[in-house]
Amino acid sequence: MGDIILIEGDNELNVQMVPMVKWANINLSVIDAETKTHLSGARVRIDHENGSWTQNLNFSSPDSFDGELCGFTAGTITITAEKEGYVSFSQSYTLKEGANNITVEMVTAAPPFDPWSYDFNSDGYIDDSERAQAGFDYFDGIITQDQLNQVLALPAPPEPPPPPPPVTGLISLYMTGISTEEWTVGWYYADEDRFRYHREDYHGAPNTRWRAPYDPCTPPPEYPIDLNSLIVKIETYSETHVCPKTGYKGSCKWGTFGPFVVEDGGVYTLDLATGVLS
Repeated sequence: MGDIILIEGDNELNVQMVPMVKWANINLSVIDAETKTHLSGARVRIDHENGSWTQNLNFSSPDSFDGELCGFTAGTITITAEKEGYVSFSQSYTLKEGANNITVEMVTAAPPFDPWSYDFNSDGYIDDSERAQAGFDYFDGIITQDQLNQVLALPAPPEPPPPPPPVTGLISLYMTGISTEEWTVGWYYADEDRFRYHREDYHGAPNTRWRAPYDPCTPPPEYPIDLNSLIVKIETYSETHVCPKTGYKGSCKWGTFGPFVVEDGGVYTLDLATGVLS
């Protein structure tokens, strides 16, 4: 204030009083919310309600901001922080006169969702089990509906080609290894899951499937067998020989033999005692 000159008599004086500015200083730390370690290299912005602001493009935690230099008075500020790999942060604070210690905790950002992460066997397809796991994760709240849809939109494995048709043909089969009076062969057909027998007139017996032990059995000519997977079921019958399976005379069921690989038109002998086809 300058000098005041008074004159004789009454003098009216007007003195203007300016309030003291309440400067607010900021001590700011930016840390990892989980590890509590200080983060550097963040993009930090401080906006004050009076319109003044400061911005630090390469913030090094911790740092201080002088209220008078930055124009920060007691009042409200908004702090915004961004850093690669973290969720963007923005929050308002009330400043008081003097020192204000503020800590910004930044949360690690989840990595971008990759629907191919469900390709567990890395075959370039999402099979039924992998789709099911994505569904379970959706219901458990691990992924969103949109992320589930991304997984389901990925290609499924192609349908496997149909198996090649079996190589078929006819053979003649003899038996050895046991003593019996008659024997018969059931020929297995996988596509029908059944055994068929060749019935024909034989030694005066009409339409029979039984053969003498020294004669061969053959498949029904109208039903060629699978040459790469021959399976047969053997049964013998004798009134004079005891069946080692039952301990009695009569029918003796030897069960199934095979699978064997044979050639069309081949003549083979099956040893019932050892199961060896030759």
